[in-house]
Amino acid sequence: MEEYLGIYDADSAYSSALTNALAGKRGLPEIVEFSAPGMISTFSQKRKLVMLLANEELSNAAPQGCSFIALTEEKKGGGIFKYQPASVTAAELAQEYERIQRSRGQISDTGRIFGVYSPLGGVQKTMIGLCLSAVLAQSGSTLFISLDEFGTISAILGSPQASLSDVIYYYLQGELEQKATELITRHRGFDYIAQAVSPEDVRRLAPAQLSELLCTLLFAGQYKYTVIDIGNAVSDTRPVMEMCENVFMPQKNDMLSRCKCTAFLSWMENTSPEICKRIKSVGPLSQTIPEGAGPEDLRAAVFKGELYDYVGSMISGCV
Repeated sequence: MEEYLGIYDADSAYSSALTNALAGKRGLPEIVEFSAPGMISTFSQKRKLVMLLANEELSNAAPQGCSFIALTEEKKGGGIFKYQPASVTAAELAQEYERIQRSRGQISDTGRIFGVYSPLGGVQKTMIGLCLSAVLAQSGSTLFISLDEFGTISAILGSPQASLSDVIYYYLQGELEQKATELITRHRGFDYIAQAVSPEDVRRLAPAQLSELLCTLLFAGQYKYTVIDIGNAVSDTRPVMEMCENVFMPQKNDMLSRCKCTAFLSWMENTSPEICKRIKSVGPLSQTIPEGAGPEDLRAAVFKGELYDYVGSMISGCV
């Protein structure tokens, strides 16, 4: 039975314009525009309305089993801001429809996703992510994605086939699904996507768009494991963390670093308690990369050595 996304707004010109802008967008059900609230009930008696995007006061108009999404006049959680770009609205709606489909077991799994993040600098976050990718690759196909602001992947693994900037370009062109496999670089057992050329390329995406981009990559490659190096190029890290079953947070042992990590975890507990439960503290590490290590030394450390062994023990209880 065909599924529908219903749209209603008291401003009929707005709802018509939004309906036209969303028509044919990937990842959405068929779209129907309602010109009056009473049409919602009449329509849902004969057709399967799975999502209703409407003014907040119509939250009780959604039929049983239909997900209601509020159109809001102000930017706030729990709804969709009316005056944001249609491409952002499409991404947020696609994310909700994917959640619905996943809850019913209707779409294939994206595999297991792990994140590496720290509010601190100089904690070997990227090296931990690369070692984690190398360890997981022993058990199945693995993809490493760098969301760092100014990453070091090229210095460690060599020149990539493409960067996250290329991925973002094709995503915005609506061609990422067709191009995804061409943009992934393969290196000794696992695949990777290097950081964007400019952090502004990442920041131009809304959080929902970034999540949709990542899901497109994962579905294209059908990886068993994905490791995301979550860096400062992301304006809001929480939607990416929400995709991860665990987020490993490297730490330092000095008082100021401990205070900063504690403050971060306290903030996460208050704003996103479910995500906070997935964060696993790592370290402080005694396995450090020697000062003056060159590319060959760094590359070797990804696949063997003390840090590789430490990461293997770190992940052993999760896989």
